[in-house]
Amino acid sequence: MKRNSGYSPIAARFTLLVLLGGGYTLAQSPVPLVATQQSTRADAPTSITLRHTVEDWSVLTLDKSELTMRPPNLGEVDQEKTYTRERWQVQWRDMDPIDLYIVKPKGVEKPPVILYLYSFEVASKRPFINDGWCQRVTADGFAAIGFVPALSEDRFQMRPMKQWYLSELQEALAETTHDVQMILNYLQQRQEFDLSRVGVFGTGSGATVGILAAAADSRIQVLDLLNPWGDWPIFMSTTQLLSPVERKDYVVPDFLAKVAPLDPVKWLPRLSEHQIRIQIIDEQVKQEKAALDNIEAAAPKDTNVIHYPTPAEHKVASSKPRPFQWVKDQLRSTTPLSTQNSIPAENTKITAKP
Repeated sequence: MKRNSGYSPIAARFTLLVLLGGGYTLAQSPVPLVATQQSTRADAPTSITLRHTVEDWSVLTLDKSELTMRPPNLGEVDQEKTYTRERWQVQWRDMDPIDLYIVKPKGVEKPPVILYLYSFEVASKRPFINDGWCQRVTADGFAAIGFVPALSEDRFQMRPMKQWYLSELQEALAETTHDVQMILNYLQQRQEFDLSRVGVFGTGSGATVGILAAAADSRIQVLDLLNPWGDWPIFMSTTQLLSPVERKDYVVPDFLAKVAPLDPVKWLPRLSEHQIRIQIIDEQVKQEKAALDNIEAAAPKDTNVIHYPTPAEHKVASSKPRPFQWVKDQLRSTTPLSTQNSIPAENTKITAKP
């Protein structure tokens, strides 16, 4: 069983081609295989689970979750002419190892960091091992961090067939938001990066995670967001990801109440100190236009909002002067924060309660 994309299949693939710079094999949407987890908090709904990690999906920060980072395992290191790419396996919740890609420019001491968060329907590790992508993201001395979101690709396992990213949206968004914070904690411990300059480039659900992570973690200062998801009551009633038959299950009060704490419309107004750009490709979000309008209205007044009528026009604009240049330019002009000011108190440790 394969779910429909939030965009048309052609548009989704076109967008990923733009992000990769073209000439690249595209990933297909992950096919759900088998069982979901639930938070093991005392007040969480009772369910059968194979996991025992305590994680509160209703809270953006880590202070109500017990995520303990296990010793990371180095998978491989690729030494290229202009960059070094590391693949680590990291883990802080049961049954959810994550392949983390760290791409560093050569000859740069403590480079600024940009996390690349792609939407679940095109999420793949393939960009992170693509030489052209790695060259582009590390150009001008920036480190790039990549991983696939929760409940996508190989992170979707031990689940019943009826479950998928959208049916478990609360879990998917909350866990990926927590992942971002745990990854920043790991990078902080390594002391090889300038975490006073952290940005996010996100598309679709990844753009939403970028907003949530920035609200949770003040180390993130810059957000470049393409077609972010949000305003859940309207999004669920209009998104192309859902067929008319299954839509009824996503507009009921119980489902909307679970995802309400993770609505970017709630959190965007609180990011007035951030540098934010929202890119909207109008042709790709015709059905979700009302939701995108409300996300745009919720953004701080200094947010740079750009509408592109078609994917082709976005492709032309995003390649000038170079892909991902906007977020780099904002980080380059950002006044560095002190380490003390850039890390929320609850995020200063990777390990939580024993």
